[in-house]
Amino acid sequence: MKILCTGDWHITNHCPKRRTDDFYQTMKEKVKWILNFAKENNCEYILQPGDFFDSYKVNNSVIADTIKLLYNYRHELDIVTIYGQHDMKYHSSDRSNTPLNLLDATDIIIILDNNINGLIQGISFDGDLDEMVNEKPKILMMHKMVINDEKLWAAQTDFITPNNIFKNTTAKLIVCGDNHQGFIVKGKDKLLVNCGSLMRTKKNQKDHKPFVVLYNTVTKEYKQIFIPVKPFNEVMDLTEIEEEEKYDKNMEDFLEEVEKEEKAPTYDFIESMNQFLNKNKDKKLKDILTEIMEGIL
Repeated sequence: MKILCTGDWHITNHCPKRRTDDFYQTMKEKVKWILNFAKENNCEYILQPGDFFDSYKVNNSVIADTIKLLYNYRHELDIVTIYGQHDMKYHSSDRSNTPLNLLDATDIIIILDNNINGLIQGISFDGDLDEMVNEKPKILMMHKMVINDEKLWAAQTDFITPNNIFKNTTAKLIVCGDNHQGFIVKGKDKLLVNCGSLMRTKKNQKDHKPFVVLYNTVTKEYKQIFIPVKPFNEVMDLTEIEEEEKYDKNMEDFLEEVEKEEKAPTYDFIESMNQFLNKNKDKKLKDILTEIMEGIL
């Protein structure tokens, strides 16, 4: 049996402020590419590990477009998903008034919301990971923060590692959602796939390459296939990004300088701030810090 693993789709018609293309149309084309690829490769399942939609408030026209798109493939393959936090109303356990529930009612998707269908076990955002040890699925799909080599930020504590998962499930294939960075981890006899986000929406995703993974449940062979995308500078406003990166760097420099001063035997915060403002040429940052200074004084 062939299975196509995907990541977070975050379907929405809301365009991130830095995107310069027709974001919604680009997104629909990528979902269509996934569906066609799965059909052409005779996949029985497409696995989508949560955050199917970007919000439970997604526009009705978006839901209608999604139904029309998926409807044409309903006899060709099964689309299996779970609930990510973006699919849930206020992260509530009440699933009734959600776009994903509406799609479920049309029978064009299968939702494994903290349950198992014999082959695949699904653990949604609010699911209990301890349930993994109580079931024996061949495939595990989960919407949990799994990280590979490094934390996403220095103070991050709420995450799981691939080794933790490998130790606590019998599943040979684990498909993860939530982390928008893509990676694949091969264990001794298991494979963990985190395809990341389907779309590039943030400045730190300039090196992100959306992909899917074609997996054979019999041979355990897999293949990573990158989804066709345009160069980052063709779909994102790099000018604004460069200005923001400069601002972030200046703010980091300021915080480092303050930290150094705090460790000194004597420290005059106001004088230190004035010296920094005199040396720094970033007008946006200077305006913010000046306003803070005025509030202190």
